[in-house]
Amino acid sequence: MFLAGHPNHQLVFMRIWQTQPTYLTTAFRDFYEENPLNITRILDVAQDLKVRLQQVTLYIRSHGNREQILDALLEVRPFEFALDIAALASRREYLNLDKWLADHVGIHGAEFLHAVIAFLDAKMESEKASRMSDPVVESRTMALNPLTISIFLRVLRNSSSVMLSSDVDYCLEVRNACLQIHPRLMTLSPGSDVEPGFSVVTYSLEIEAEVDSIFKQMYDEQITIDEVIAMLQRNKSSSNPRDQEIFSCMLHFLFDEYKFFQTWYPARELAMTGYLFGSIIQFELVDYIPLGIAIRYVIDALNCPPDTNLFKFGVQALSRFESRLSEWQPLCQALLDIPHLLEVRPNLAGSIRRAISALDDGATSDIADFKPIFLDPPAVFTAIRPDRHDDALCTPPDEVSDRILFIVNNLAPTNFDSKVSDMKANFNTDYSLWFARYLVEQRICIEPNNHKLYLRFLDAIGARSLMQLVFQETIAKSAAMLNSDKTLQSSAERNILKNVAAWLGAITLARDIPIRHKVLSFKDLLLEAYESGRLVVAIPFVCKTLESASASKIFRPPNPWLMGVINLLVELYHFADLKLNQKFEIEVLCGSLKIDVESVEAASILRNRPLAETMAGPPLPDYVADIDALPMGGYDVTNLQTENQVLTLGGGSTDAHRALGSQIEVILADLTQHVMFNPQLVPLSSNSAFKRAVILALDRSVREVNIPLPPVMHICFSLCFLSDYPSSGGEICDNCLHLDT
Repeated sequence: MFLAGHPNHQLVFMRIWQTQPTYLTTAFRDFYEENPLNITRILDVAQDLKVRLQQVTLYIRSHGNREQILDALLEVRPFEFALDIAALASRREYLNLDKWLADHVGIHGAEFLHAVIAFLDAKMESEKASRMSDPVVESRTMALNPLTISIFLRVLRNSSSVMLSSDVDYCLEVRNACLQIHPRLMTLSPGSDVEPGFSVVTYSLEIEAEVDSIFKQMYDEQITIDEVIAMLQRNKSSSNPRDQEIFSCMLHFLFDEYKFFQTWYPARELAMTGYLFGSIIQFELVDYIPLGIAIRYVIDALNCPPDTNLFKFGVQALSRFESRLSEWQPLCQALLDIPHLLEVRPNLAGSIRRAISALDDGATSDIADFKPIFLDPPAVFTAIRPDRHDDALCTPPDEVSDRILFIVNNLAPTNFDSKVSDMKANFNTDYSLWFARYLVEQRICIEPNNHKLYLRFLDAIGARSLMQLVFQETIAKSAAMLNSDKTLQSSAERNILKNVAAWLGAITLARDIPIRHKVLSFKDLLLEAYESGRLVVAIPFVCKTLESASASKIFRPPNPWLMGVINLLVELYHFADLKLNQKFEIEVLCGSLKIDVESVEAASILRNRPLAETMAGPPLPDYVADIDALPMGGYDVTNLQTENQVLTLGGGSTDAHRALGSQIEVILADLTQHVMFNPQLVPLSSNSAFKRAVILALDRSVREVNIPLPPVMHICFSLCFLSDYPSSGGEICDNCLHLDT
């Protein structure tokens, strides 16, 4: 409770530290084991406690050592906890990490070195999993920055004589993983003999601006990819140091972008980048360790599911250097071990086996290059379209980001003004995209109770561009979760989506700010959800967003735009096969808007859509070969009314017809409750698409039959029915059902 942020936590922790310090450090360790991301909170509390104790003069005189709180945490076992504390403390300049690691190597020897290697391995695996997941999965641990990693690797290198022989190869493997996650740890300059992993490569702003301009021209198709490759070849062979620096910076830009391929790259730019990446390997622009890292990128991408961005990138890159496969037998074997790759590229297996054969014969195979591949499976929801960010993500320095995160972590109504002042002193508008993404991903999604506090905080910062970026990131997060299969299957993910929807409504509708149709169309979203069987995610999202209209002066009822969406929701409420919790969401929305769901007129959008469109949901079983063989009558599409026409009951103008029409309308409104499906008709009895088709067919049939007839036809039908049906027990009418005329 106190670690989670109780107002009196400082006094409690100070008293526990004075009386039972071991108990406090053990509690910190247990809190870390619950979630390694709690490490920031632990260090915040420890640092705050140190400052408080420094103010207690008598305590300092009696205990002397002001650093003993942090020192005690660094002695806690297992080593993983102490290493994580040390890494974060080093970033915040509370600790000299080099000296601390060297001291512990001297004390604990090989055991400590093995713990350091395992610690780095776990960190890199966590970051790799986060980057390669689709949708994005939050990292399980606090990420290490390249500078901190270089310190760890340098200490491991200097202590290799103490290391166990079994850990030597393990250490090299982990080092390569570090280089793959953070390519700035290796030098890519031509002919460089600098050992990778021990320093972080940086470039001047002028060089980075020129490289960024080159890539922008390539993506804008002002220059071709082949021209970029020719430029790289010229710069690599040049003796001019500036040309070599541009060459190295271009490769680093390309390697750095790998972490964004899975989530942020559109299909066109992804295919272009894959083509360029594969060409780097094809034309031998990298070698030795950088070449191995580049090939690792491709192999890891190809191991992703076939519908992901990374897999498409991997296929594109592989098609460029396929002619060099005969040079690397382990790579050929690794490709053969990826079954879904061979399904997508069935001709690749033969090419790889020929390459292995050529390698065994000492020859080089000549495999033709493949043309670029553009694969872009459409999203389920096209009604929500996030704006694309043209600006690159500008991440603040570690010390600045740590201060900003510390401010947000400790933000509360009681210290609001002081935290706003601290934020203004540390915040730069260049970091707006980074902060907006952090706020939406890490705070808004999981802290609905603090939405008002964060909105007030953003207002106090006063950066208009920041609010616009927060809106864009909210739309992007909403689109990602709506289209994710994980949201469809997990109630926890759907709760997160509702939190995002509530935030979206709070920053727009509640403030009388419209949500543009080209960004998000609520009606189209519901229709797409109905057709794709995703109402379980769409209805809560729409309802939670629209709830904020209750605080609006413009968008509250009877606003026509709002009521149009409400009418469609009510139609779903009455006529779609909704579960109780989905109906409850609609009832809650109407309650918050002070609307009676029973008094709202239902729209007729779904009921008047062509049957072919309504059947676009879950398909019928594969073994139903002939749809005409199903127990449904013929369907003449030419008799369908147009989209703008509404099927009215009792088209006559007489009072009798109007009365009859109103009675039948009442029955049809509750038609789903009266239609029973024989459970023996497996699997049709459990197929929601088939049920919707039957309900819609019955609804249309009744409406089409109930049309005004000439009086003589009414008289004839009444006399025949009253004279024949009672005496025949219904046999005549039952037989008539089997006649075609």
